Amino acid sequence: QLHYYQGFHNIAAIVLMNVKNASLATCILQRIVSLFFRDAMRSDFSDLKEATKILFPLLKIVDREIFHFLLDAEMEPSVVTSYLITWFSHEIKNEQVISR
Repeated sequence: QLHYYQGFHNIAAIVLMNVKNASLATCILQRIVSLFFRDAMRSDFSDLKEATKILFPLLKIVDREIFHFLLDAEMEPSVVTSYLITWFSHEIKNEQVISR
């Protein structure tokens, strides 16, 4: 069973902005949810929070500078949750970029 979360409307708005047909947009959103947002749409974010734990080990390998910056700032891996659940749509204001 899927549950709405605050922020999914950002994804829906992007799809509707690019696909004017509501029926097609619904199909696209259903597919997006099944492929990319299942963990976010569970009854809580526990699975998603668990998945964010790979962030720091990955950063340590690919970008040590950012890894150390986040450690020094005492950030938790869950800091990326809002970006993941909205596909950065809250932060990127350029419609062409966010529509990619």
